[in-house]
Amino acid sequence: YQQQGVHWYLIIDAEKKAIEFLELDHDQFVERPTSNGKINLSLDGDCRIELTMERIFSM
Repeated sequence: YQQQGVHWYLIIDAEKKAIEFLELDHDQFVERPTSNGKINLSLDGDCRIELTMERIFSM
């Protein structure tokens, strides 16, 4: 994923109800913390996505 320039990589563990959020920074993935159980992704300009861990794991 790094070689292809994928900006974010999320590893979701449904059993542990945990998400590992990795962001590409200078050709290397760096783990980023969640903020109050939320992950904010900026796609392009003003286009943003907010992922809420509570909603993801409530399904």
